[in-house]
Amino acid sequence: MSSLDKVMRLVCVGSLVMAVASGCSKKEPEAPVDTAPPISSTPQTGTYGRGPSLSSTQPLDLNENRGQVDPPGLARVYFEYDSTTLSMEARTTLQEDYQTLKASPSLRVEIEGHTDERGTNEYNMALGQKRADAVKSYLVQLGVSSSRIETISYGEELPAETGHDEAAFYKNRRAQFRVLGGQ
Repeated sequence: MSSLDKVMRLVCVGSLVMAVASGCSKKEPEAPVDTAPPISSTPQTGTYGRGPSLSSTQPLDLNENRGQVDPPGLARVYFEYDSTTLSMEARTTLQEDYQTLKASPSLRVEIEGHTDERGTNEYNMALGQKRADAVKSYLVQLGVSSSRIETISYGEELPAETGHDEAAFYKNRRAQFRVLGGQ
């Protein structure tokens, strides 16, 4: 093998290593929102974060619930790691949330996007915003006026759980509601 062949081989190996290394950097995920129509079946969902349920005809008391996180009839939704995709369970929960919003037509809410502690602050703020936007987009698709919904990201700053294990991380990867009031 000539010196030139050895140099070419080293250059190829070096290029391959650089290509692999640059492909492993942390990338922001796309913000896919499942555009499938609402599902018609109602699988069992967890109750973590859901206040007392309301019938679809009972409006939410705006004075009593102003500023409240997780008001009655509006539940948190959870996300997989590094994802903004709404799961089937999240869509089912949001369909129930839609019924509460439909029963209270003057209700204005803020959707808070949250992440677990993994990732940089900047990355987590962007991811939290994409999660809040995904929830808003789905509710608007169901029929809620976008003017009734504001979004904000808290990233990793306001954890629901303080642990450092997967169970705590899961509860922190969420979008939740805060009542802003009526119009």
